[in-house]
Amino acid sequence: RRMIGDAFATAYERFLLEFSVDYEPVKKQHVGKKRLEHFFAPAKMNCAVFANSQALTRERFEGRVFSSSYIPRPGHERFGAMQAEMQKLFDTYESGGAVTIEYDCVVCYGRLTE
Repeated sequence: RRMIGDAFATAYERFLLEFSVDYEPVKKQHVGKKRLEHFFAPAKMNCAVFANSQALTRERFEGRVFSSSYIPRPGHERFGAMQAEMQKLFDTYESGGAVTIEYDCVVCYGRLTE
């Protein structure tokens, strides 16, 4: 998911940073370019980027948010505030009944050596 680039992406990232219970540690687990380059070394690693987007209705946006392990669950002290902010986020950025999440699918490839 793009974390910056348009107003919704920036607001959604800010929402996650504010309300998540462990988003930062999960985010840091992403495999970076240097680690992948090391995997392919000594061969050269190549990457291709494929843009994609996902239009989400309110119901699907809520499902997307609640499916994340780092989002507070019912009973958590911040659940109510998070749910209200999630609704506000959707209401602010929806167009035609949906919000759009932009993605960049990065495919890295190279020749593996023995």
